Amino acid sequence: MSEAQKDTDEQKPDMDGPQEQAADVPFYYRQRIAPPSPPAAAPASAEQARKLDRWISKLVIIYGSLFFMLNVIAVMALLRRKYRFVVNNDELINHSLVFSIPALALFILLGLLMLGWSARSRKHIIFSSILATPMFLFFGWLAVVSLNGLLDKGAPMERHALVAGKYKARGSSETTPDYFISVKSWRPDLQKVDLQIYEGLYKIVEPEVSVMKVTTMPGWLGHEWILAYSRLAQ
Repeated sequence: MSEAQKDTDEQKPDMDGPQEQAADVPFYYRQRIAPPSPPAAAPASAEQARKLDRWISKLVIIYGSLFFMLNVIAVMALLRRKYRFVVNNDELINHSLVFSIPALALFILLGLLMLGWSARSRKHIIFSSILATPMFLFFGWLAVVSLNGLLDKGAPMERHALVAGKYKARGSSETTPDYFISVKSWRPDLQKVDLQIYEGLYKIVEPEVSVMKVTTMPGWLGHEWILAYSRLAQ
């Protein structure tokens, strides 16, 4: 072989060398040096989910505000009428559950029908249900009290009850207490009924001697409530 032919062979590029070297490089090294792929565009469903979150938040705020205002109005109306019930509190609360529990169940069912049970909507439904539970319980009690008194068209009944005792309790003012008397109940399910009276009457009533005239109403839902009461002349 001549010297010129040797020089030509040395200058000829080795076509197999780089390919064999590239083949020898592990795959994960080639992945590390690869240019990063451009970020994927956010799907349209994500934007819709964010809009749904904002809509639900506004709905909860509006619903809670309206519900709170209705409760305040109902309480003011009840305080103005001053319903005094002579039934057991347990009986009144148990009756209110007939209204509050179905209303709460309907509220949760409507949330499921509107939002579904996805991971995103589940959070809102659970949060709204926890927030609405005490509101619905209180609303059920208000419904029983309001319907029982406002729709009561029964005839007043006059009761005569012997005063069994009297006592004072701390009132809204620290200097002026509230005055109460306990009269023997005319109902078989109660032993006594407590009545709030003014200070002048408190001073003249005598336990086991004085008799109170109590005017009651039957109640539209059957919960007897006190319309008025006064001391009978001795």
